[in-house]
Amino acid sequence: MEFLGRCLVVIVLTIAISAFLLAYFKAHEAAVEGFKSAVAIAVAMIPNGLPALVTIVLAMGTRRMADRNAIIKQLPCVETLGSLTVICSDKTGTLTKNEMTLVSLQTVENVYDATGVGYAPTGTFLHE
Repeated sequence: MEFLGRCLVVIVLTIAISAFLLAYFKAHEAAVEGFKSAVAIAVAMIPNGLPALVTIVLAMGTRRMADRNAIIKQLPCVETLGSLTVICSDKTGTLTKNEMTLVSLQTVENVYDATGVGYAPTGTFLHE
């Protein structure tokens, strides 16, 4: 949509400026009349169906996102994700058992190895 909009703006402005210059220099019309003609041409070039086309394209994009389960129903979920500074995940990036084990902790000053499994409150931190 962004590419379509940019192309449309460039084409419309090029033709409108050309129309103004032709009206002013070739047809020897007043600058005001040439400007009115250029604006009329620019407005006429934007299709009437453009808002409907944009709506259809956005709906198609939303459908593709829905097929990939990328649409959320609750905005607080997105706000929470946006405020995260640390995300812990396994090597594949997914959570399979909803249980993770810390194996390493890095602070500004040190790196620590951790022992233990899952949510069990056992384990130790070992300084490297």
